[in-house]
Amino acid sequence: MRPGRVAAVKGDTCSFCAIGDEQVPLLPSSTSVNICNECLDLCNGMIAEEHVWREALRHLHLGKELHKQESCLPCSFCGKSQDARQLIAGPTVYICGECVRRYTDVREQRERA
Repeated sequence: MRPGRVAAVKGDTCSFCAIGDEQVPLLPSSTSVNICNECLDLCNGMIAEEHVWREALRHLHLGKELHKQESCLPCSFCGKSQDARQLIAGPTVYICGECVRRYTDVREQRERA
């Protein structure tokens, strides 16, 4: 299901912070998971920080052992299996970088409209 095609149902909450749609706008993806603008901004910030961190440690061989130990988990928004290090975890959900970018695009389109 594509983001932006589903309307938030009255009483829905953000799957990350549990704030209701009465307090913050939600960007719904399906009937079971939603993300608010504030959590989307936090996810974008985490992704940006990760890129800086990875570049700073690029020449060290850190993380190769961790990579072997990490399991694959599904993104709660798109359902695709991801290396666990590629997901941002909420209390009971995960979101991948691709979905963060997709929802950021949806939000920007809504703001322009």
